[in-house]
Amino acid sequence: MTGTLKTATDFDPLCEIQDYLKQGKLDAAETACMQFMKDSPGNAEAYFQLSLVCMHRKEWQKMHELLLKAVHLNPHSAIYHANIGTALHMQGKNPEAIRSYQQALTLDPDNLNSLNNLAVLYSLTDKNDEAEKLLKHSLELDPDQPEAWLNLCSAVQNMDFREEDVVSYARKAVALRPRSPEPYLFLGKALLRKGDPDAALESMNIALLLDEQNPDIHYRIGICHLQMERIPEAIQAFQSALTLDPRHADTYYTLAEFLYRLEDFPAAEEACRNAYEVVSDKLLPEILLSKILFVSGKYAEARKFYEQSFHHQTGILPADKKFLVAPVEAVDAWAEKHGTPCKEILPERIWQTADPVIFGSIPEGLHLAPAVIPHAYVAEISQAVIVPGHEVILVDHEKIALYDRLVHMRDWHSLREDEIVPLISDDHILVDVAPKSKMKIKEGIFLMSEAWYNYAHWLSEQVPRLYLIDQMREYEGIPLLVNDGLYPQQIESLKLVSGGKNPIKILPRDSTYLVDRLICPSILNAFNKRRYRPTEKATPADGPFHPEAIHFLRDRLLPQCRDSGGARKRLWISRKNQIKTGQRRLLNEPELEALFVEHGFEVVYPEAMSLMEQVELFAQAEMIAGPGGSAFMNIVFSPPGTRILILTKNHPQVNFHYFTNIAQIIGQSIAYVCGDSLKNMGVLGFETDFIVDTSAVRQAMKSFLDA
Repeated sequence: MTGTLKTATDFDPLCEIQDYLKQGKLDAAETACMQFMKDSPGNAEAYFQLSLVCMHRKEWQKMHELLLKAVHLNPHSAIYHANIGTALHMQGKNPEAIRSYQQALTLDPDNLNSLNNLAVLYSLTDKNDEAEKLLKHSLELDPDQPEAWLNLCSAVQNMDFREEDVVSYARKAVALRPRSPEPYLFLGKALLRKGDPDAALESMNIALLLDEQNPDIHYRIGICHLQMERIPEAIQAFQSALTLDPRHADTYYTLAEFLYRLEDFPAAEEACRNAYEVVSDKLLPEILLSKILFVSGKYAEARKFYEQSFHHQTGILPADKKFLVAPVEAVDAWAEKHGTPCKEILPERIWQTADPVIFGSIPEGLHLAPAVIPHAYVAEISQAVIVPGHEVILVDHEKIALYDRLVHMRDWHSLREDEIVPLISDDHILVDVAPKSKMKIKEGIFLMSEAWYNYAHWLSEQVPRLYLIDQMREYEGIPLLVNDGLYPQQIESLKLVSGGKNPIKILPRDSTYLVDRLICPSILNAFNKRRYRPTEKATPADGPFHPEAIHFLRDRLLPQCRDSGGARKRLWISRKNQIKTGQRRLLNEPELEALFVEHGFEVVYPEAMSLMEQVELFAQAEMIAGPGGSAFMNIVFSPPGTRILILTKNHPQVNFHYFTNIAQIIGQSIAYVCGDSLKNMGVLGFETDFIVDTSAVRQAMKSFLDA
C-alpha cells in the first residue's frame, strides 16, 4: 500500500473554509482562505474558496478577479469557468458570461450549473431553441431539478403551439417543490397563456396560501380576474398588491393600461405616473403616458414623453427628430375649401348586408342594420407632403394632417397607433416626420395606407382605388406613388390592374416627399374599425364595399387567367405557417384540416403564391374552407355559386359582414362555424385563439357544403 493514512489530528483547511461558508461566517472563512494561501502558495483552490466568500458578499468584481487567478493556475476546472460566468452575469456582462459557460461545458459537458445558467442567458437573448436543448440535457442527467423545469418554462413559453408543454413543465416543478409558491406562479402563468384563466386562478390561489405577503402573487391574481373580465375582483387584488408594496411597478402599469382602455383618463394618468416614478426602465410607462395625455388633449406634454421614449428606444435625441402635432381634416373637404379639383365618382349609398349563416356556437345579438358606404371621389391636393407607409397627408406647411379614416370615424379608439402615427386623439395626431427628400415630385397618384402590409386590406382598399383613376383619362401616365417594402404580389397587382397605363414609383419610408400635385382617389368601402372597445360589437358598418370595387378586380384580373379546362377544386386555406399566439390561431387546425382533406379538399398556402397563381387557383374553386384570415379575400376571384365555409369564433367583435358582403356582391354562398374563444394572457378582443368543435364542422359540411 502506498501513501499515508490521515489521523484524527490531521487538519483539512478546505473543510474548515466550507464549514464557515455553510454557517455564514464569512469573516472567518476569509481569514482561513488567507491562511490557506500563505501555507499553500500557488494553490488554485485557495483563490476559488475566497471567490465564494466574495459571492456570498455579492462582491462580483472581486469574485471575478480571484477566479481569473484560479483559472490561471488551473485552466482545466469547469467549475472555475462556470463561476466566472456567474460573476460576469451579475455585473451585466452577459456576452462574456456566455463565453465562460461555454468554456465550462467544453471541459465538462454534463456540468449542471453551466447547462442551466447558460440556458437562462440564451433565453434572455431570444435563443430559446438553444436554451431548450441545454435544459433538456440537464434534466436527462438529473430530472429532480425544479429550477431547471422552471427555466424550461421560460425558454419555451414564447414558442408557438407550446402552451401544453409549458403547463407540463410547470407541473413537474410543482411536484418537486409543492411547498414553494414559485412553481405555482409559473403554472398559473402557463395556464393563463394557454387560455384557461380559471385553472390559472386556482394555481395562483395555492401560491397565495403559501405566501400571503407576496405582492407578485396578488398582482397575478388580479391579472387572472382581469382576463376573465371580473373587474371588481381584479381591482381588489391590485389594491392588495399595492398595500403590500406601494412601489409595485407592474401593478401600477397594468392598472394604467386597464383604466386607459376603460377611458378613465385621469385615473389612468395617475396610475401611469406612479409606475413611471418607481420603475428603473422608463420606456413602457413613457409610451403609455404619452398616449393617455394625448387623448386627454395634453398634446405638448404627451409629445415630450413620447420623445423621451423614442430616445430610450433608439438613442436618437429629440432635437434630431421631428414629431409634429396636427389637427386632422378630410381630403375632399380640404380640396373644396382651397378650390382644388374634387370629383365625385360614386355617390354615398345604403347597403344591407345579408344575414350570415352560422353553425356551432351562435353569437348573440348580431347587428344587421343597414350600413352607409361613403361617396367615392378623386381630389387634387397642392403642395402635399406624403409620409410613405401611411395614408396621412400633411398640408398648409405641415400644419394640417389630411386623414380621412380618423375624420369619418371621429374616434381615436377605432384606430391603431403605429410607428408613423404613434399618438391619436379624436381630432389630432402626432406624426413622426422623417427628413424631407431632395427628390422633386411634380405629380403623382396617392396609393398609400397604414395597413399596406395586409393582403386583404391591400386588395380591398388600395387596388380598387384604380377604378376611380380609370374613370378619368386625364390621369393616364401619372405615376402611382407607393411605399417600399411591398410584397411582390402587391406590385404584381398594380401592374396587372393598371394595365401599364400608370408607371409605379416606389418611395422609401425613411423620407417624406413634397408633391406639387397629388391626386388622391378615396377608398371604395366604408372605413372599418382597427380596434374595438371591450364592450363594442362588430356591425355591418365595418367593411361594406361599393360593388364597383369588387367587379373592377374581377374584370381586370380574371380575363388574364389561363384556361383551366373547367376544373373545379375544393380548397382548404391553411394559416398554420404564418401566425403566433394571440393572432386568432385555430388551435385544432391540424385535426380539422385532416377532416377536410378526407373530403377531397386540397391544402393551399396562398402566402407562398404569386398573385396570378392565387387568382387562377381561386377562380377554379367550387368550395373554400379554412380558419378566417386575409387570404379569404381571394374569394373575390371565385365563381358565383362557390360555397365558402369560414371557421371562426363566437366573439362579439368578429366581423361576419366583411366577407359576407363580397360573397353577396358576387353571388356566392358563405357560412361560418363558430368555436369557443380562449382568453390568452394579454390578448384582447377577437385576436384571441380559439377551438372549433369537430361535430359542428361535420354538421356544416353536411348541411351547407354538401347541400
